[in-house]
Amino acid sequence: MAVIDSLGISAYVRVDGAAAVEYADPDPSPDVKYPDTPVVSKYIESKDDKEYAVVCMTLPQHSWLSTHKDHLLSFQVCADGKHRAARFKRPCDHDTRYSLIVDGVTSRPRGASHEILSKFKFDAMKIVDRDDAKAAKRDTERAAGLGSIRVEVWRSLNKGLTDPVEQAPKKTDMSIAEKALKGRAISHGTTLSTPTVVGKQAWYNIEKLYGKPYVIFEFKYRSKDGLRSEMIVPRTPSPDPAARGIAGLSQEEVQRLAEERLAEIKKEKKPLIKREFGEMFDLTGEDANGSPRPVKMPRKHKEPETIDLTDD
Repeated sequence: MAVIDSLGISAYVRVDGAAAVEYADPDPSPDVKYPDTPVVSKYIESKDDKEYAVVCMTLPQHSWLSTHKDHLLSFQVCADGKHRAARFKRPCDHDTRYSLIVDGVTSRPRGASHEILSKFKFDAMKIVDRDDAKAAKRDTERAAGLGSIRVEVWRSLNKGLTDPVEQAPKKTDMSIAEKALKGRAISHGTTLSTPTVVGKQAWYNIEKLYGKPYVIFEFKYRSKDGLRSEMIVPRTPSPDPAARGIAGLSQEEVQRLAEERLAEIKKEKKPLIKREFGEMFDLTGEDANGSPRPVKMPRKHKEPETIDLTDD
């Protein structure tokens, strides 16, 4: 969970009903647009066709909401560089702790009296080649925000009810030129699920205060291979075949090891011993035809003979 303790605000991304595992950003940096706003940056794993939601919470130590009855915290969610949704929740009397879920885009179809919800969803990007210069330029601009969920928390005032904007969710282009990614391990983007009717909603006009967000949370999402490619998580080492034992080897590995051992055996030489007079003989006792060969014994030297050269 991404937390700023001093402000008492936290946020996380929920996937499959559970908080996504977060990894530290090895290269955090100040926000370009709001350099004075505190930023918490994390990496998470994305998977094909998985819906997700952003959960925002205020903690017991948070104090700004309690300073005025009209104070609100509004949560603005952007995905892949595009503004997607905004939510706020009024705190209960004498208790500024609450949680808020932003799980998709709420809109009212033209001429309808109800709202529909299209939930956020990870989807695979399609990497393409583009020859059109204008399309390539658009891809380069889009690529800067791909693979990111950004949550801006604003101190706000409620200015009263307003009319909903009648619009239908726009289809997301999930293709991108490979050159636009510039080597980044981007394999997923955010798209929207099939809309469902959620009934009539109240719409409010919110005034943002102080000209900058209170805090920014950024969740950079990558596939598991992407996290490894960018060295966010360590690569899994290949297991040592010897450590696994013969039972854990594939048929190809067994065949390879057998051939290597056979080659080693063929290279081994038979033990030889040196005879007198520089001769060599085979200790195995076999001749070239495999038959036992008689062992030659060295000849014994005769004792030296003394010759008497006198005539006695």
